[in-house]
Amino acid sequence: MVRKILIVVGIVVVLIIIVGFMQPHTTTLSRQKLIKAPPEVVFAEVNDLQRWPGWSWWIKNDPTMKITYGEPAAGLNASYAWTSDDGDGTLNIIESDPGKSLKTAIRFSDFGTAYGTYTFVPAGDSTRMTMEFSFDNGMNPLIRLMSAFMIKPEVDEAFEYELSTLKAIVEAKPAAAP
Repeated sequence: MVRKILIVVGIVVVLIIIVGFMQPHTTTLSRQKLIKAPPEVVFAEVNDLQRWPGWSWWIKNDPTMKITYGEPAAGLNASYAWTSDDGDGTLNIIESDPGKSLKTAIRFSDFGTAYGTYTFVPAGDSTRMTMEFSFDNGMNPLIRLMSAFMIKPEVDEAFEYELSTLKAIVEAKPAAAP
C-alpha cells in the first residue's frame, strides 16, 4: 500500500515539474483603458511616485507597507523603497518620456526584478493608457506554475483597480481651458 502511494506521489511530482517547464520563461501581462484626458495629464499622475498611494492597488492592500521616497520623487530616477510584512523592495523610474511612456524597475527582495511599463497614446479627446508588467520566471518549474496560476490573476486584478482608479482621479480634475 505504501509503495502505491509513493508511486502516485512520484507521478504527481513529475507531472507538476513537466507542466511547470511547459510554462513560459518570461511572463508579460498588460491591460489598457481609455481615459478622457490628454496624455500629459494622465502621465503626470503616474510620473509622480508620491501620487501612487492614491491609486496603487499594492499600496492599498498592504496596510503594513511603509514607503520611503527617494530624490527626486517624480520623473527619471525617481524612486521609493518599501518595507512590509509581505516583503521589501524598491521601485525606480528608469525611463520617462513626458506624455508618452514611463518604465519602472521593481526589485523584490525575495524574487528578483520585474518591469512595469506605462504608455499614453492620444485617442481623440482621450488617452489610451496601457499598463504592462513583465518578469523572468527563471528555470524553476514551481515559480513558472505560480506565475501562471497565482501571480497572473493578482496582477490582472491590480491592473483593473489601478486603471479604473486613475481614470476616476484624472477625469475628476477640471479640464484645462482651451
